[in-house]
Amino acid sequence: MPPPTVQEIVTAYLEEHGYDGLLSDNCECACLTADVPACDDIGSNCEAGHKIAGCNGECGMGSECEWHMHPGLPTPIKRSE
Repeated sequence: MPPPTVQEIVTAYLEEHGYDGLLSDNCECACLTADVPACDDIGSNCEAGHKIAGCNGECGMGSECEWHMHPGLPTPIKRSE
């Protein structure tokens, strides 16, 4: 069995630690975990992130935009007791 590729190592880490994918260049480029194996451009500026559904229009993609990737893990919701 051959050793794992960089994409396989990154995908496994993201999945094991609860991330949704990668982002880079100040959120200009993003991919979901499922897309990492096909990515030929994983660079040192990529970081793990979480997906936020919807778009407020700031990206300029209009109705084509369905989600954004943000750095880190989502902040847990604090519930009042």
